[in-house]
Amino acid sequence: VAAAGAARRRRERARLEEAMPEAFGALAVSLGSGYSLPQAMRYVGSHAEEPVRTEFMRVSFAVDCGVPAVEALDAMLGRLRAPGLDLVVLALKVSQRTGAPLGELLAEASRSVGERIELRRRLDVKTSQARM
Repeated sequence: VAAAGAARRRRERARLEEAMPEAFGALAVSLGSGYSLPQAMRYVGSHAEEPVRTEFMRVSFAVDCGVPAVEALDAMLGRLRAPGLDLVVLALKVSQRTGAPLGELLAEASRSVGERIELRRRLDVKTSQARM
């Protein structure tokens, strides 16, 4: 039972990690297009896969209901453990306070997570070959 649970958690973590480059890219595009933070989060939520969809929509709805953006982003970070998300949330917080553009930073975060996924795949291939 413990092994099955661990395997399920690994699959969920891998699925989440694979969804993040697309989510960061969509966030960069939407913020670059002039969307507000809640609108950008809603855009990502409507175009992403689970579990990213639910979390980004939750942030959007929370901000629309009057929860401060910083609190909503911190809550998402607590629920969703994804590579690069902590950096993106920090950048969104700074941007909220200063108005700094985030397009290039979010695009770089998307590329970074994509490269991490590719390196993990290569490592899996090499270790599989070594086992054979």
